[in-house]
Amino acid sequence: MTAPSPFDGAIDPKTLIGSATGAGVKVAVLDSGLDLAHPMMESVRGQLKGLGIFLSGKYEEWAEPSDPYGHGTPVTWIVNQAAPEAELHFFRVLDDEGGCSPEVFHAALSYAVENDFQVVNLSLGLEQEVNDYWKVRFLELAEQAYYKDMVLVGAASNSYDWIVPASFSCVVSVNSTYFQDPLAFRARDRSALLFGPKPHIWLDAQGDMVLAPRANSQSNFYYIGTSFAAPNVTGVVARILSRFPELKPFEVKTLLYRMGLHYSASQADAAAG
Repeated sequence: MTAPSPFDGAIDPKTLIGSATGAGVKVAVLDSGLDLAHPMMESVRGQLKGLGIFLSGKYEEWAEPSDPYGHGTPVTWIVNQAAPEAELHFFRVLDDEGGCSPEVFHAALSYAVENDFQVVNLSLGLEQEVNDYWKVRFLELAEQAYYKDMVLVGAASNSYDWIVPASFSCVVSVNSTYFQDPLAFRARDRSALLFGPKPHIWLDAQGDMVLAPRANSQSNFYYIGTSFAAPNVTGVVARILSRFPELKPFEVKTLLYRMGLHYSASQADAAAG
């Protein structure tokens, strides 16, 4: 008789973290900026505890935040919606056109690691332009975060099979798909080869048609892509850690995987019924 697998069990996200809000958890977001004047950003303003900018290659306080590129505003709002009581810290690394040098990105992530944020959202990364030198430097940094019990959540590439740092095994790599329920993400397995092989992807999460504030306006917009799936998972991780603060990163990844299995199991049950 075949022994049962210890990984067969699925966990209902609502049962595990339904009442958790992210309270007591420090989350860092590295992105393009924030439009705090947008009316939908009131809840973000209430949880925002730190603002920094790294465009010079080093940390500087950022007294008057803005979001010319318009990416960081919806990303941070999604984190806040997923974990409304998590403590937010924002660091600008993307320029007005959405570009970022490896030096700036590395400086900001180094700062986050040195300051012991529990969760870091990375809806950005280095793709085809990254060389081996920077791959090694970012891997060392991601490993340092891992051994400091920090969870890095990275957006998978929308266009390529490799992205730094989300492709590293110590990072939670998130792909984008559509779910009505933001807690209904899907655990990846060997048969799930969406948009190419991408063996490093850990989860498919809600990131398609996400209604969020549009920076530099009074309106909102439907966003699509891995950049908007990752912050949803970042919020879920903050909620997990607010309920179970002693967990190690590998334990958080296991819980995410088993929570993703719950969705797959419920879908299978619905199809059988």
